Amino acid sequence: MQGGGAIVEILAGGTPDQLDAWVGNFGLKTTTVRDPDGAPNQTLAALVRREYSYVVDLATMQIVDVYIGTTDGSKPNGVNSSLALAIARAAALLH
Repeated sequence: MQGGGAIVEILAGGTPDQLDAWVGNFGLKTTTVRDPDGAPNQTLAALVRREYSYVVDLATMQIVDVYIGTTDGSKPNGVNSSLALAIARAAALLH
């Protein structure tokens, strides 16, 4: 993001080959990382599920805001709605 922000996608519980396939299959233009070896599903335990979008202050590494999407259709657009809200909040904080 302009102004110093970053969008990071986390593949929970994947292997290095699965991470490469995930990025390649979806043509991701974001930084994409995976759980470290020896700590599978660390991300799911700490951050819940993929429909959550977090705004993190990079100077303090503190979570500033959390936006929650859905997979059950109870909110329009699921993760897209939470990601759009998080991007808008991060952009506002950078200005």
